[in-house]
Amino acid sequence: MAVGLKEIYSNTHEEYGLELLAGGLGLNNIIDWALRIECLAELPDEDSESAYERCLVMTSAAMIGRDDETALIRKLADMGSCGLMVVTTDVDRFSSQEVVSCCDSLNFPLIHMRDTTRVGELQREYISEIERDRNVSNTVNKVFAAVLSGKARIDNHEQLLRQQGFRFDAAYTCIVLYAEDKRQYIELQKIREWNRFLIYALRSLGVYASFQMGQYQVVILKDVDDEIVCKVMMSFTKMLRRHHVGVVTRIGVGEQVDGLAYISQSYYAAFAAVRKTRMDGEELVRFEDIGIYQLLFTTRDDVYVHRFVDRQLGALVRYDRDNDVGLVETLDRYFECNCSVKHVADQMHIHRNTVNKRIQLIKELLTDNTLKGMDRTNLEMAIIAEKIFGQEGGSDHEE
Repeated sequence: MAVGLKEIYSNTHEEYGLELLAGGLGLNNIIDWALRIECLAELPDEDSESAYERCLVMTSAAMIGRDDETALIRKLADMGSCGLMVVTTDVDRFSSQEVVSCCDSLNFPLIHMRDTTRVGELQREYISEIERDRNVSNTVNKVFAAVLSGKARIDNHEQLLRQQGFRFDAAYTCIVLYAEDKRQYIELQKIREWNRFLIYALRSLGVYASFQMGQYQVVILKDVDDEIVCKVMMSFTKMLRRHHVGVVTRIGVGEQVDGLAYISQSYYAAFAAVRKTRMDGEELVRFEDIGIYQLLFTTRDDVYVHRFVDRQLGALVRYDRDNDVGLVETLDRYFECNCSVKHVADQMHIHRNTVNKRIQLIKELLTDNTLKGMDRTNLEMAIIAEKIFGQEGGSDHEE
């Protein structure tokens, strides 16, 4: 939802006589503010450079030495600025091949404004648009958070969403990003690459909303193939591992749904995929790839799952708790090894007679259970559910 430089430039370039000199691909950048500087010395040191992040910098260049143009541009790009607007009648020095090549290589927009008398008016207009968009974005994010947590109906906010460009007949996908603990999530918010990624890379994929829900970051995409989403997200996780050792993120990609009215369906799918990543230690999982876990992880009330597990495995779980035998693990291996006692013994490094005794004890504790057919299916499902909900302690869906 954040306002883009391209949108503002498109709305103002004719009225104010703006000309894009270079770095056109960077017009997809997000703009959070517009400010003016007059010399390189005004730029902050590394400790405070984040103040220039996503800012459109305006300058008359009167106090910027000749041959310092590329140095200025590189410094601004390093600080995460979204572009540079040169307000001057002398544009030659900023239209040199060196400057243009520098901007194009960095995807850093360079805009020329010839009318120096209206720069203050333009700056105020940009800031007013940014503030308006920020307020609307916060409202839209709150609407989606309420809808996804079941506290509001999306059709009650249809007018607002349509005004902000949400087509109810488009295809939408939710992705959910999770940090291993809240301290890490806070750290992620401080990492420039994290914020740049969500703002720049995902915007080019069609991001329409990005907001926090508990320990999770929820992103809503429009008309984007999930294969592309996965490639972009995996690039992001590699970058995090390379530059920020110890920060662990899990990413779940929900299924694409036809129509905004079904966005909750994609969200719950993405949340299910995140739960699978946490179970297996994977970095990214798509909902469509988690098989039977699609059913277990999208259960809205875990109490029914716990009851099912107790009915199927309760006797074994209680026996293991009192005697530390490992009957549930043995049964799990027994099914995995296609009921081969020899393979179970080899995997668990115990004698085959021990396996046989455990299987016999399991059958006695489960009374009429044959360990075959539907009985086996129910037990396998219960074992999977016990791994999930025993590890998680129930649903941890934060709203």
